[in-house]
Amino acid sequence: MFKSKNLVDFKRRLKRIQGISGFFFIGIVFAVLLLMIGHGHILYQGADEQFHYNRIYELYRNMQHGNFFPTISTYSANQIGSSVITMYPSLPNYLGALLLFVFPRVPAIYLLIWIQWMVQYVIARYVSRQMGLTNGESFTVAVLFTTATPLVTQTIQQWLFGEVWAMSFMPLILLGLYRIAKKFCFDNKSTNLQKVDFQIIWPLAIGFALMLNCHVLSSAILFVYTAIFSLIVFIFGKKRLNFLLQMFIAGVWAFLLSAGFLVPFLYNSATNRLLTPQPYDYLSTWAAPGVKDIFHSSFSFFSNTIGFISIISLILGALLFFTPKYGKKLKALYIAAVLLTLAGTRYVWVHIYNSPLGIIQFPHRVFVVAIFVLSILIVLSTRKLFKNKVVQKTLMGLLVTVSVLLMFVGARNHWLNTMRATSSNVNYVPSESHKLPAPFSGTNFYTKSNTTDNLTKYWETFGAFDYLPQNIKLSSELLAHKVVVNGEVFEKTNYQSLPNGIEYTGHFKSGEAKLPLIYYKGNYKVTDQSGRTLDYYVNGEKQFVVQTEKDTTEIKVVRKHSILEISSYVISLITWIATLVFFIHRKRFVKGEG
Repeated sequence: MFKSKNLVDFKRRLKRIQGISGFFFIGIVFAVLLLMIGHGHILYQGADEQFHYNRIYELYRNMQHGNFFPTISTYSANQIGSSVITMYPSLPNYLGALLLFVFPRVPAIYLLIWIQWMVQYVIARYVSRQMGLTNGESFTVAVLFTTATPLVTQTIQQWLFGEVWAMSFMPLILLGLYRIAKKFCFDNKSTNLQKVDFQIIWPLAIGFALMLNCHVLSSAILFVYTAIFSLIVFIFGKKRLNFLLQMFIAGVWAFLLSAGFLVPFLYNSATNRLLTPQPYDYLSTWAAPGVKDIFHSSFSFFSNTIGFISIISLILGALLFFTPKYGKKLKALYIAAVLLTLAGTRYVWVHIYNSPLGIIQFPHRVFVVAIFVLSILIVLSTRKLFKNKVVQKTLMGLLVTVSVLLMFVGARNHWLNTMRATSSNVNYVPSESHKLPAPFSGTNFYTKSNTTDNLTKYWETFGAFDYLPQNIKLSSELLAHKVVVNGEVFEKTNYQSLPNGIEYTGHFKSGEAKLPLIYYKGNYKVTDQSGRTLDYYVNGEKQFVVQTEKDTTEIKVVRKHSILEISSYVISLITWIATLVFFIHRKRFVKGEG
């Protein structure tokens, strides 16, 4: 008995060492990749770089002044009071803002990227392990998933921060769906209809909550998948009332965790007539590829499909599908992988792009789930094809090596070399006539730590005009931050950004001063240099018009948090604390988890 106990302890320590060594391996791999890219403290242009850095910077400047929940953008997004900071979830941006307090701009951003990849790896490995894979197999799946070219390129080349962080949490939802299928389709044991199974609902609730706080449209994709999957389970599964109970509790839990974002988002959407982001007019092959495009782009770093290893997984699965080696579960997994891959192609989206689902804009986002499933599939196919453990480990090591090498070679040869040859530093003063080059215009740029903040000073085109009031007029006065007094432009206007507000200074005339500040439904306080409250109204262009006196030299507008907003923050905070307590004492709630 003593020897048996020692053997068990040794195996546990060995597994722990394997887990730690795997973490350090992938951590070093990603660190080397980022050091290669950011050599010289350089941050290269990405499609959404300016937009996301503006949001990080907005949070950073507000947090400097003790405001952790800004509701309008006054330090960024053109400094005109846009609600873009409220209408997009900001979980990763808070982390980025905190890093700006500690590190120079460029290292802070690269550290944020590194953390995102490591979170993605840890979750993918954990989920794979919970689905029955061994330590070595789960390590392989996690590496294949996180180093897949389509996911890496969307991080460092395209700067899709919200999406790539949301990708990190998608496997948690898949784990919840896996446990649902296992319980309600394959488990024949009797179940109390009133019993809540925390083993099932926590991956769903927390997975959806984390995704909602990163990227709404990615959450919508997983919601559609979950709805379809749930319908199938409800029709063909067992214990339907218990199933509905699990899903309801998971949904409520996810909503409470996300209330701090969802409630202000829904309130702004309901009480303001806003210009919502519109999908592109046409469905490009980049957004929704065909089969030929999937194969072609998977050999390029600029890839929004499933990547080279996933293609190998599909081919291998097709070759083994009708052999005795493939059991029912593997066949079901392969069919699911094929369907998930087809779900992102133009053959599907050409029919639904003009439907409400067309707002997703880039259907290639759905490939993320396919990549994770295909990573699991190729590992399980290897296990079935070769019984020899040494051969299995050798092949999985080869897969990891190929995936990592493709990431490095693709990043350097298909992107980094071009950026180094064609980019110039953003080191000039922004103006109306001197704007940032548009992404994919052929003119590239980079920033260094001392020039990155310039990204917040341009009249943006990517994201800053999302969710503006419908009647807004983007006039030259608004662009130049000029106050218009009695119909005349006041040229000597100075302005200073404040947390949730802006202060305008100058020797204003008595009359009506139209401010270059947008109004949204909410509680605003408008005061002069003495703290006296000034009367104002909102004109047809959704701008503030303030009643000034001849001695007015300062106009300060600050938006106050509403009771609804404060309540939503408190609800989320309490729910997250309760969730943390749940995890600390999880063994009391969850039994039998592997």
